[in-house]
Amino acid sequence: MPAIALSYAVLLLFACLLEGLRQQMIENGTHFGLAHIQVHAPDYYPDRSIYKTLGGPEGTDVSGLLTAIASDPRVRAASPRVYGYGLVSHAHHSAGAELLGIVPDQEQQISALHEGTMRRALKICCSLPG
Repeated sequence: MPAIALSYAVLLLFACLLEGLRQQMIENGTHFGLAHIQVHAPDYYPDRSIYKTLGGPEGTDVSGLLTAIASDPRVRAASPRVYGYGLVSHAHHSAGAELLGIVPDQEQQISALHEGTMRRALKICCSLPG
C-alpha cells in the first residue's frame, strides 16, 4: 500500500510540473513574439508568401484596421507587423532569415521584443555603442 501511495504522489507531482511547463511555454510563445491573435491575408499560410498581404496588391488601411481591432473592449493593444524572408550571408556561411518589421512604441504594449532584443539587434546591425 505505501508503494501505491508513493507512486500516486510522484505521478501527481509530475502532472503538476508538466502543467506548469505547458503554461510557461504558452506565455513565452505569446509574450516574446507571436502575440495572442494575428491577422493575416487569406491563404497566407502555409507558404507565408510576402505577396499575400492584407488587401492584396492594393494594400489595406492599416490604421483603420488597427483602430477597429483596438475598439473591441476585449483587446488591450494592437500593433502592426511586417514579415519578410531572405538569405543572410557572411564570408563562407549563409542561412535563411525571417525579418520582422515593427512599430516599437506599439509593439512594447503587446510583446517583450523591446526588452533587450531591439538594443542587441541595433547594436549588431548599426554598431551602436554599449
